[in-house]
Formats: sequence, C-alpha cells, structure tokens
Amino acid sequence: MNTRGRPRSTVTIDQTIDAIRRHGQVARAAKELSCSPALLYKRLGEVRLTLNDVLGVPDAKDSPRE
Repeated sequence: MNTRGRPRSTVTIDQTIDAIRRHGQVARAAKELSCSPALLYKRLGEVRLTLNDVLGVPDAKDSPRE
C-alpha cells in the first residue's frame, strides 16, 4: 500500500457545482467543502465548465453591444 503524498480528495463535480451555486463564489464553496479553490476550478475544468456556466452568467462575447 502506497501512503505517500497528499490523500485524494473525495469532492465530486456534483458537490462542486451545488456548493458554488449555493454560495455564488468559489472561495466560499471551497471553504464549505474543506478544499482549495484551485481544486474546484480543476473539477470544473475536467468537465469543461466555466464559473459562468455554473452560475448561469452569460458571456460578454455573447451579449450584443449597444
């Protein structure tokens, strides 16, 4: 049994998305899940989601200019 290094995180993508939507911020979601914000961004990247996708915020490039 290899016990070296940092233990694997058990935070799932579903937990990540739920916490971010509930708090509206990655930092607060990370605090709730007892992990780093970088891990949450990594989880989102693994499924090709952005923070805007999770929060339902339209991209600036998609909105018409006036």
